[in-house]
Amino acid sequence: MKPAVADSFTQGIQYVFLGILDFYRLPRLWRYAILPLSVIILLSLLVIWQFFASVLPLLMVLLEGCFPWLVWLIRWAAILLFFSVLTLLGSSCYEIFGAFFFPQMVRIYEAQFYNWEGGRQLTMREELRNMLDSAWYSTVTLLLLLLLTVMGWAFPGAGQLLTALVIGYRYAISYMGEAGFNRGYSLSTLSAISARRSWMVYGFGVTVYLLLLIPVLSLLLIPGFILGGTRLVNEQKTHY
Repeated sequence: MKPAVADSFTQGIQYVFLGILDFYRLPRLWRYAILPLSVIILLSLLVIWQFFASVLPLLMVLLEGCFPWLVWLIRWAAILLFFSVLTLLGSSCYEIFGAFFFPQMVRIYEAQFYNWEGGRQLTMREELRNMLDSAWYSTVTLLLLLLLTVMGWAFPGAGQLLTALVIGYRYAISYMGEAGFNRGYSLSTLSAISARRSWMVYGFGVTVYLLLLIPVLSLLLIPGFILGGTRLVNEQKTHY
């Protein structure tokens, strides 16, 4: 990787952690994350209870008579797969439900730290359009992730790298979205504009992708990802 590319990629990584730090050092922003997070946690707990109370015991019954080591292996593989899928679905649902709350969080953040005067209060129609844009984008990203994950099994290493790059880029655009919406951009427009800083966007997105693989903890990082994306848009504003 060339030095300029490496620097750009590294800067993208830094934006992720700066956004997380900003969120947790600004208690006034927490309220915009607590309600949607509480709903997702409650639903996740219900799904987890159902899995351990019904699904996993049924799987163990089906495996009766198998070698003990095989039962142990399948049991833990099923648990790992369950929590991985739950984390991905939970993250996507959190982003979709959080669309009711995150725009105001970003407006307050931009007004305080970047004196962004263009972030006017959007109309209800604009808010709805942006929410639908985000929901569709997140749904397509999730479907692509599932497809690339399956394809990756046939190409170990290369498949995972491709997944991290493709999905990471989409994650980056998604988390830059609220700042983009404040400027009148759709996510597709923001993606086209961001191509000018592609390696920085890849650095940001791949880091987000890897952190989202951490079960449960990743949900606590999502508001920080949004602020990191907001930082990227504002601090690279000469390119937007």
